[in-house]
Amino acid sequence: MIHIENIRVSAIVGVHPEERVKKQDIMINIWLHLDHSPSIQSDSLDHAVDYQRIADQAVETVSASQFQLIETLCQRLLSQILEDKMITKATVKVGKPHALSVADSVSVTLTETQ
Repeated sequence: MIHIENIRVSAIVGVHPEERVKKQDIMINIWLHLDHSPSIQSDSLDHAVDYQRIADQAVETVSASQFQLIETLCQRLLSQILEDKMITKATVKVGKPHALSVADSVSVTLTETQ
C-alpha cells in the first residue's frame, strides 16, 4: 500500500456565503492498494504507480475546485485516482480543519475498489 499523507491545499469549499468567497485549508490523505511485484522486480517507475503525479493531480483538482460539499470533492479525487488501472483499491480522506469551533477538523473518507 502507498500512503500520501496530509496534502495541504487552499480552496473554495462550503455552503455558507463566507466559504464561497474565501479560500480555506483542505487536508487530503490518500491510500493506494496495488500489486507492488512488478515495480519491485523491475525497480522502475515504468512498472510503478507515480505517486508524485497523483499528489500533483489532487492539488490541481482541489485548488481549482469550488465544490459545496467535501463529499463531492472526495468522490472526484477518488474517481481520478482509480483511472490508474494499476491501483486496485483507493481510499481518500478530505478534511476541513477548523470547520467547527468545537473540533480540530471535519472530514469525509471514501473507499472504492476496481
